[in-house]
Amino acid sequence: MKRNLTLLAAALALSACSTAGPIAPPVPTAAPSVGLIEGTAAYVTETGRHMSCSGLSVALMADTAQTQSRLLALYGSAAHAIQPVEVVKARSAGLEPGAAPINSAGCNALGAFVFNDVQPGLYYLIAHVRREPPSAVGDDFVILQRVAVQAGEARRVRLAP
Repeated sequence: MKRNLTLLAAALALSACSTAGPIAPPVPTAAPSVGLIEGTAAYVTETGRHMSCSGLSVALMADTAQTQSRLLALYGSAAHAIQPVEVVKARSAGLEPGAAPINSAGCNALGAFVFNDVQPGLYYLIAHVRREPPSAVGDDFVILQRVAVQAGEARRVRLAP
């Protein structure tokens, strides 16, 4: 009986030992395949007017030949521009409807916005900004900015004239 207890104790002791082999090193994770765009659309003009997208939104558009053509007609540029909302509306009257935005983001009280999970590529940001506090018709503008996003990049932009 004593011999059986000794064998049982030895068996239990051996079973506590691991026979799984060495621990494998951690597998490196791949870099994220998407990026993000974070930015602001708030600034002060040369005349001291405070402009912001606070309470409004920013649209994210894919950079395509059709989008470039439309933006040239609306803004006179496919890279960077600012135009009064009324001018852009008037110019759009004779154009075919454009592609819908890929996404839109609301602007917080500070004029900040974020687009998460953006695929690498070229895009346009289009922000509606207005005088803070709003005072009259003609205080609304649209800012256009072309932006490139790399995989895993946190792209920071400032939309201003």
